[in-house]
Amino acid sequence: MLENTEGFIDFFRTIPDHRMERKKLYPIEELLLIAFCGVMAGCDGWDDFEIFGETKLELLRQY
Repeated sequence: MLENTEGFIDFFRTIPDHRMERKKLYPIEELLLIAFCGVMAGCDGWDDFEIFGETKLELLRQY
């Protein structure tokens, strides 16, 4: 059994986020998760990622 495994969000939390504090609407790890899942779901451009993120973020936050 794997006890000390690191999940996707845990791993990407370590990436430095150089965005301006006042412009951060979402944590960087959530943006990367949406991007990763969006690519896997076939998102083809920024509009697709936006729609995917808006419709799936609450579901993905459960995991």
